[in-house]
Amino acid sequence: MFRPSAPEGQEGPPRAEQGGGRKMSADRIDWPNLMRLGLGALRLPPEHFWAITPAEFSLALEGAGLRPVSGLGMNRDTLSRLMRAHPDARGDRE
Repeated sequence: MFRPSAPEGQEGPPRAEQGGGRKMSADRIDWPNLMRLGLGALRLPPEHFWAITPAEFSLALEGAGLRPVSGLGMNRDTLSRLMRAHPDARGDRE
């Protein structure tokens, strides 16, 4: 099995533990699936996979259609709530 090496001075992925599901948490990262997505689906070269930040990886997955868009943008309801909470001062409009 091909296992790309991590950049010099950085550790590679930990060996997979036996048993249990593959739930991602602060204690355990699902390296095999992340590597499948990054190296396989996104076709990142190993050096780019190991250098990419989690935010960049997430956006790349969204851009490739492999993850739903995060929905962090503003929609009409959010704008309406903000406008009610912070109305324009009377002298602001021309």
